[in-house]
Amino acid sequence: TSQADAETLRKMFVAMAQDVRVVVVKIADRLHNMETLEHLSPDRQQALAAETMEIYAPLAARLGGAAHLATGATGATEMTGALAASAGAGSARSASRR
Repeated sequence: TSQADAETLRKMFVAMAQDVRVVVVKIADRLHNMETLEHLSPDRQQALAAETMEIYAPLAARLGGAAHLATGATGATEMTGALAASAGAGSARSASRR
């Protein structure tokens, strides 16, 4: 439900305020979820892909930009691309099943 999703996001933002590593773990978990979308119903695939593109990909991009500026690292930036690609693939898989 959207209410449960909102509560999950609220908890993530509270945790993020305390330790940004929580967000990195959450983004990595979402990336894994996106890589295993084929095991979900097409409706659930669409929902996860949309949520990933609206919330997690922009968050990863911002963290990636901050990490790159601070360290020159590209890992978070690559994760952003992987999230976006996975979300797009999830949408394509759902569309092809219809």
